[in-house]
Amino acid sequence: MNRYLLKRLAAIPLLAIGITFLVFLLMRAIPGDPALALAGEKAGAAALENIRRELGTDRPFLVQYAGYLGLLARGELGRSYFTNRPVARDIVEKFPNTLALACAAMAVAVPIGVLLGLFMTLARSRMVEKAVSIVTMAGVSLPVFWIGLVLMFLLSLKLRLFPPSGTGDMHYLALPALTLALPALASVARITKTVTTDIMRHQFMTTARAKGIARWRVVLVHLLRNALIPLVTVIGLDFGSYLNGAVLTETIFGWDGVGRYAMDAIIKRDYPVVMGTVLAGTMVFVGINLAVDLLYSVLDPRVRKR
Repeated sequence: MNRYLLKRLAAIPLLAIGITFLVFLLMRAIPGDPALALAGEKAGAAALENIRRELGTDRPFLVQYAGYLGLLARGELGRSYFTNRPVARDIVEKFPNTLALACAAMAVAVPIGVLLGLFMTLARSRMVEKAVSIVTMAGVSLPVFWIGLVLMFLLSLKLRLFPPSGTGDMHYLALPALTLALPALASVARITKTVTTDIMRHQFMTTARAKGIARWRVVLVHLLRNALIPLVTVIGLDFGSYLNGAVLTETIFGWDGVGRYAMDAIIKRDYPVVMGTVLAGTMVFVGINLAVDLLYSVLDPRVRKR
């Protein structure tokens, strides 16, 4: 396990270099000029050239990239073109909001999703099972921005239960968290149903029921315990993607998190911010995946023996 952990940690610098190079290349391939965004449409050629020189965007691509790697080597992510604030400081300030949103969404999605999945597996009525299956399929298929706009219209504009946008306490958190929770809930429900249906066919489940073990104990100890590894994988991937910044949800609801920060930077061609948020998000996702892999060995002793 120690050797495995060291290998994963050793691969992080190479991953960071690869990710930053690709993003660096893509950002400069997309039409747009940070100097023009800063100076405005009516700026003259001389003014634009001076801004490009100050930003360093007039230099060759490899020279710019080498300079960025030098910043990373010093533990820096550069400064925003538009605010001149350190990107790392902005990410640290906005990450707690994204973390709160991700945790709130998963706190709703995981227990309800698992219960719905078990209900579909154990339901006596095929009609009820199909109805729940259709609902979960819709949750997986519908785009997040559509769900967000519908919830905003119903719960904010019509019923006036929650504010339509902004960053603040649980009152502001409810709508964006529910918007994120619905697709994750549907995903967890479907994987729970698929895995538990397969486990129910195994011989040890038949034996457990034949012994007269209480139904709740069969479900909790024998069924859910064996379904944990695939469930942990799905939950970990969803949680990691939300920690990277739920871009559409944060933008729709005006939630001041990393996702909205990254979206604003992309629109403005604020290269240091885009680079910093992508790199930070990659490291978070790698960390979540590593934690999930380590959790496997706790949940399943057979993993430790490989």
